[in-house]
Amino acid sequence: MPAARLPRSAGRPRLTGTLASWNDARGFGFVEQSTGRERYFVHINAIAAIATRPRVGDQLSFVAGPGRDGRPAALEVLISGANVRQPDVDRRGRPEPTLRFGLGQVGRIILALVILALAGYASVTGRAPTTLPAVYLALAVVAIIGYFHDKYAAENDLWRIGEKILHFIDLCGGIAGGLLAQALLRHKTAKPGFAAVTYAITALHLAGLVLLLYGVFS
Repeated sequence: MPAARLPRSAGRPRLTGTLASWNDARGFGFVEQSTGRERYFVHINAIAAIATRPRVGDQLSFVAGPGRDGRPAALEVLISGANVRQPDVDRRGRPEPTLRFGLGQVGRIILALVILALAGYASVTGRAPTTLPAVYLALAVVAIIGYFHDKYAAENDLWRIGEKILHFIDLCGGIAGGLLAQALLRHKTAKPGFAAVTYAITALHLAGLVLLLYGVFS
């Protein structure tokens, strides 16, 4: 994630505190100051150059200032001490292997291009209507717009698009755009459950296009 654009502190002192609560889905939480019981609202956009998502317990340094609604807010936030995630363990206390679920950016892009290529080839060979590639492309654009809006909303605490709606757009033919958006925007790629449904929809479209090319639906 790129570094957030931070306001100038204008000589205000930096404070330290602990991230006491965090809503990762909406990208905001509250910081408790190390000295005293003052709580400050913190938004993901106020955190500079983060490599990982914030977690409850992270040690922060920040500049206090007014938020959008006038509440005390943490600005120019730096994670000075990350709360390291402990590995999952089994009943015997042994670390469980980390499951990496996904094909990565390149894999998603390749799948998207394969789907569009199959749709175009089916149309050229007369196995499908000539409008099929245009339909896939149009719905791909709709899917990309949906993913872009959802990512923007997540980063700016706005109304988001439900995951079921994104999956429905992919299922209806926007899957190529959904795969491209996930790869290029790096959105929804860290959620195994979401990825599993995406790959199931991808497999369904690939199977349908292959069967179409073999004349099964003729």
